[in-house]
Amino acid sequence: MEAPGIVLAMDTSGPAGGVALLKEGRPVGELFLHSTSTHSRRLLRSCETLLKGLGMTYGDIGLVAVGLGPGSFTGLRIGLATAKGLAYALGIPVVGVPSLDALALTVAGCHGDYICPVVHARVGEVYCAIYRADGRGNNERVSPYQSMSPVALASRLSGMGRIWLLGNGLERQWDLFEEELGDKAVRVPSCLEPSGVVAVGSMGLEEYRRTGGHDLFSLVPLYVRASEAEMRREKTRAKSPCLHPA
Repeated sequence: MEAPGIVLAMDTSGPAGGVALLKEGRPVGELFLHSTSTHSRRLLRSCETLLKGLGMTYGDIGLVAVGLGPGSFTGLRIGLATAKGLAYALGIPVVGVPSLDALALTVAGCHGDYICPVVHARVGEVYCAIYRADGRGNNERVSPYQSMSPVALASRLSGMGRIWLLGNGLERQWDLFEEELGDKAVRVPSCLEPSGVVAVGSMGLEEYRRTGGHDLFSLVPLYVRASEAEMRREKTRAKSPCLHPA
């Protein structure tokens, strides 16, 4: 299947959103923002800024690739709605990419090692998945996409070989992983840690070549746990007495 020339990639799974443009499979521009404004206010503006800076328009885009999460529930909905809206308006395909897969792809040169993106998930947990790397970007996921406590994740990783860790979920928890895993743990420095949005575009392009794109109406975010609102509702229901009609 003929690949589109220009891919617009976006990922809003975390507080820092990113957009990127790829031409013939190679990144030509990326915009990464970590600001207090919401994704709904900055996402389209970021796309327009990037396109204008590269002398392009929306009409040049042939494919939209979007990060599916797991991550911020609100951010994921905004990103996916924007991607779908652009694809529908422009009459072009859309592809969803698991955001953890994209983050794992950014770690190179670790043949035979493991890679584990660790992303902040609130409620004292992190989103994560474990990958076995072949050093050529063909990572094999060897665990489900999960949400768990950092302590549980560190314990899970302790029986494995050398593992490369990255993601904002390490910001307050690195000492825990270092203590549990010792010299088997390798942390990707935060100054070198990419956003993953270019990898979303690259993986989205490969997925398009395989499948021709995803269904616009059935594509949904990748949730691995209930939202905080849903958890609060379930707790309220559990505490309330059951009422039966007389």
